[in-house]
Formats: sequence, C-alpha cells, structure tokens
Amino acid sequence: MLLVALGLPGCAQGTALPQVTQDVINKLGFDPTTVEPEHKGEIGKPGLPSGFIYREVVPSHKYDETDLLTLDPQEKYLFFITHLAYPDGAAYRVNLATGDTIQLTTGLHRPGGIIYYQPGNVVIVAEEGTGVGPLERELGFYRALQPDVPDQPVPPPLRAMGQHRGEGLEPVGADTIYLGDDVPEGGHLYKYVLDAPPDLTKGTLYVLKENQGWVKTAYLEAPDTGKEGTKYYGAEAIRMGPDGKLYVVLSVQAETRVVTIDPVTGKLSNFVTAAKAKGFARPDQLVFAPNGTLFVTGAGNVWAALPDGPDDDTLSDGVYRFLTGMDVVQGLWFTKDGATLYLAARGEADAILAITGFKFQ
Repeated sequence: MLLVALGLPGCAQGTALPQVTQDVINKLGFDPTTVEPEHKGEIGKPGLPSGFIYREVVPSHKYDETDLLTLDPQEKYLFFITHLAYPDGAAYRVNLATGDTIQLTTGLHRPGGIIYYQPGNVVIVAEEGTGVGPLERELGFYRALQPDVPDQPVPPPLRAMGQHRGEGLEPVGADTIYLGDDVPEGGHLYKYVLDAPPDLTKGTLYVLKENQGWVKTAYLEAPDTGKEGTKYYGAEAIRMGPDGKLYVVLSVQAETRVVTIDPVTGKLSNFVTAAKAKGFARPDQLVFAPNGTLFVTGAGNVWAALPDGPDDDTLSDGVYRFLTGMDVVQGLWFTKDGATLYLAARGEADAILAITGFKFQ
C-alpha cells in the first residue's frame, strides 16, 4: 500500500498513519489505499487508485519536454509548452474534442510557464532563459500569444513584467498577476499590477519582502530584477488558494516544501514540509481541485494535500499519494467540475494525459 501522510498535527515522521476514513476519501476524491504499484516510469501506465482511467491527449513520442499546461475558460482547448532551449521552445494548442494540435509559436527561450489570461483573451508564456552559460539570466521574458493564430511570430517581450527566470503564473482578477522566479540559488516572488487592464504592456512590478509585504522594484532587467525582495530557492509554482492565501512551491536545496503566503502582510507559513519524508521530494507544480484539495507533483508522483483544519498549526491535515511510477510529472490542471485532471508526463517518451475517476464531496 503506497500511502504517506505528511505534516500532520501531532504526528511525527515515521509514526503510524491516521485511519483513512470515508470522510477523508470524500475530500480527496479517491481512495489512497488503492493506489497501484509503480510501473517503472512507463509513459501511459501510471500507478493510480482503483476506478481511475487515463488516456493520452497528446500522444507519446510526438513532442519532447512537454511541460506546463493550461485550459481556456470554456475548456475547449488545452495549451502547453515544450521546455526546450532557443530556438526550439514552443507553445501549442490542442482541440480537446478532436485532438487536433496547432503550433502557436516557436523560437521561445526555454518556456517554463503558461496561463490563459481571460480579460485579454491571450495566453501568457513565461521564459526561463537560454540556460546556457552567462546568458542564463539574460533572456527570460513574458510574452502574450493569440490563442487561435497558428505559427505566429514570437511576440515582443512584456518588459514591464520584468526579466528573470519565469515559471509560476497566477492571474487574480483583471489587474493582478503573481509571478514565480525559478532560480535554484535564490529567486523571488512578484506581483504585477496592470495600469489599465487588459493591457499587459504597462504596469508596476512589486517583489515580496517576507513579513513586510510587496515592495515596488526599481530593477526590471536581469540579473537585478527584484533585488529588494526576499530570495527563495526554486520558487516555481504559485496558486491563489480558496482561503485567499498564495500557495507556493519551494523546490530545491534545503526547501522541498509548499508554503502559504498572506498576500497582504507577506507572512510565510509552512503547509507541507517533507524534506525527510520518504517518497516526497522536489515538489514542482500545484493545482487546486474544486473542493480545495491541493494536488502537488513531486519526483514522478502526484500527491493530494487536504486543507488545514481548525487546529493550532498551518499544516495540511494530511498528504496522500494519488499517482506514482512516472519519471517526471510536470503541468497539472483540473477541469472546473473536478472530473478530469490533465497532466504532462516525461519519461522515455513524453505525453499529456487526461485522468478521470474523481468523486469529490
């Protein structure tokens, strides 16, 4: 039985797991005691709970380095990026009804983030940069793509959003976009406030200073962007939770945790801490199910973290393995009804899968 509970109040690492009650199963949307054994990283054969099925939305052996993904508001299209160095980094659109795929653009510099910005009807792509020697921090920009134009030229950079190793993207309302800076040796968290939504070209960039809030940064060019703020190791995914807090993955060095941040005060609290827990390592991406359960990728697995209940800590009330056996799991995205989870998987052949079988209550 592949089952792990992490960060439980009053439960030290290595102690007996709490009982998996029907209430827990209802909140998770699956029974964690039925997760199948690993399949040694074969694409298309993840270890899943009983009753779950999957299909390939983007077939294996077709694209290399399938990475993050997002859906349009009507959930007609899936958008994804390939995490390749210039000039091969690209963005694609998949028609979920027909499976037809078009290339939106190529020529990106290691695209590391993608999100649909509904007010402007555009797809924002974040670049991490070339990843090559001294140019690593020189070419990471944000760019806005038209969602229905194939083979469009690479759009100009949105320079007001700053220049850094962009990955996490989280629009909140029409005028605010939170940004994550995936730098292993210490990146930042940003808030971009648009002057006149949905115009993305003009706005003010703020950087988080922990426990003090957001500070306007005077530095928009790499490698100095956001130098007034607090540095974090591998600040990759960022999502606004249903409780109004930002949830952020800190993935490398001594971090390996998911934290919450009060978007007003800047106070940071641990939500999942698992640096020494067997099986949970290198968290990477986050997505909330409609009922507030947080799904987290990590080292070829997907975990589900229950919300923090009415207790004296800030930690998840239980973290359970949902999927296992993949080499790497990248992007995650739930449909609005919670019926389908899309994920990008890497291995001997990369693919994007649609997984169904959830029963949230």
